[in-house]
Amino acid sequence: MSPGRSLPGLLLALVLVSGCAGSTMFVSYPHKVAPYLSAASSGKALDLDRTLKSEARGSDGVLYRLERGRLAQIQGDVSAARREFGKSIDLIRAADEQAILSARQAGGDVASWLLNDNARRYDPDGYERVFLHHFQAINYLIAGDLEGAGVEVRLANVEQEAARLRHEAELEKASAAAREKRVGGNRTRTLEDRFSLMDVAAQQAGNSFQNAYTFYLSGVVYEAMGEENDAYIDYRRALEIFPNNRYLQLDALRLAESLGMKEDFDEMKTRFRVPEGASFTACEPGSGELVVLYEDGFVPPKEEVKFPVPLPGGGFGAVAFPIYRHAWTAPAPLHVARHNIVTLSTEPIAYVDAMAVRALKEKIPGLIIRHLIRTGGKAAASAAALRSDNNLGQVAGLAVGIWNVVSENADLRSWLTLPRDAQIMRTRLPGGRHLLSLRADAGGAVEKVDVEIRPGAITLLHVVRTGGTMHVRQSPPGLKPPKVAEGPGL
Repeated sequence: MSPGRSLPGLLLALVLVSGCAGSTMFVSYPHKVAPYLSAASSGKALDLDRTLKSEARGSDGVLYRLERGRLAQIQGDVSAARREFGKSIDLIRAADEQAILSARQAGGDVASWLLNDNARRYDPDGYERVFLHHFQAINYLIAGDLEGAGVEVRLANVEQEAARLRHEAELEKASAAAREKRVGGNRTRTLEDRFSLMDVAAQQAGNSFQNAYTFYLSGVVYEAMGEENDAYIDYRRALEIFPNNRYLQLDALRLAESLGMKEDFDEMKTRFRVPEGASFTACEPGSGELVVLYEDGFVPPKEEVKFPVPLPGGGFGAVAFPIYRHAWTAPAPLHVARHNIVTLSTEPIAYVDAMAVRALKEKIPGLIIRHLIRTGGKAAASAAALRSDNNLGQVAGLAVGIWNVVSENADLRSWLTLPRDAQIMRTRLPGGRHLLSLRADAGGAVEKVDVEIRPGAITLLHVVRTGGTMHVRQSPPGLKPPKVAEGPGL
């Protein structure tokens, strides 16, 4: 086929592919979501019926539904949040269970090789899938549905293991593609070096699969359901990730003593330097428990790194990768006071921004292999056009070269309404109503919250801080807790 005849066909194919490639092909996802993050940060109420509604019907629908569900949760519309998260769960399940790719999905995969990774159907990362069930469990708890919350925390824990297995499978898939296409070597290592600036943040999370915040929430739910053994297992899992969280230490020690696990109890007492004679199972008649779940800010968006590169055999192309540029800093606590005299502070249990960075780092091998294969294909198209002796062939080569640069855009999609970090606090209080003052170290006004504590029950306080606005929701005071631990009190 002559260059003159191949050029229209090539451009038509590119147009058709880009048309089915999804709404973030040439407009970055962070740019599309930024107005809604700004509104949430300023405390402006969003019309949840219209927010990202058309986008939720598109090829990246699952991601937009995650955003819609989280925005609804922040605004206190638990019913809308449950509905959007439920639809997200259904979409993910349907995609996972689909054994044979549909023609549309296959087209998306082809487009990812010709254009960029935005053409791929968005598949939530493991940590995002875990948070989906985690937040759905909170929705159930706020609604007073302990059974529904129990289902979701179990699904969240199953998802943590499934995420690990998916990661291993992706690594093997990337290695197989590299061997088949004969790409890699020094070029791969050179590209990997460009991600080194994310190392500090990534080191704050051992991996993106295990979420101590979710383990802790499941422990609270299991205790409320009377399943102390399961609660103890998950508290210990959370403690392995955040060993210095004193609330986790107290919970693990309390259940170890209650369950008669003397060896575990003695080991933790020594490790955490617990004074001799301290008790962890004594009840105080008339007391209940307050559990505070605090989520601060939003995860940072990915940014694009893009630079031109010469292609083998002539012509030019581009390299575009997603990257996190933000500098990791330790989170600021939330202070909780009663009668404005005694204060307790939350302690970190999940650095979600670090988990997001770690998730990207874990995908780098596959991302680089796809890039190298895509670059090779674009180089072949450019070289074929440039080999022509006539002017039209040269125009075709120029057109392909320009397309190579324009179409190479980094995939910046991720769930952006997730919190930057998560923290916890747990304490006992006398039964009755209490006026609490919530103050964030990071700034903002003091929030007054009236909570009810029921003797022998847990009250859950879910606090989300966006900018200078604090959003507070609480469960009905009927979640039955374990024996009240000896520990700090307000």
